[in-house]
Amino acid sequence: IFGLPPLLPLSVSWKCVKSIPPTNTKPGYLDFYSPDGLGGVATNCRMQFVIEDPSSTVAGDTSCCNVKLDMSYEPVSPI
Repeated sequence: IFGLPPLLPLSVSWKCVKSIPPTNTKPGYLDFYSPDGLGGVATNCRMQFVIEDPSSTVAGDTSCCNVKLDMSYEPVSPI
């Protein structure tokens, strides 16, 4: 039920393995990795973010940006 604490408290410790800020000519990049993942559920978890420079999203609007997320993991349980 929305607003109640989760029945299974989930926690993953992430390490940032790559960080490149966006420029006017290239997107930014963040890569987070967790070899241990979520105990009993998943290992080798990865989140990779590509961040477009704000000036490249909407002409003249620097208050927003586009972010693409790719996520991967190796399942440990059938859940």
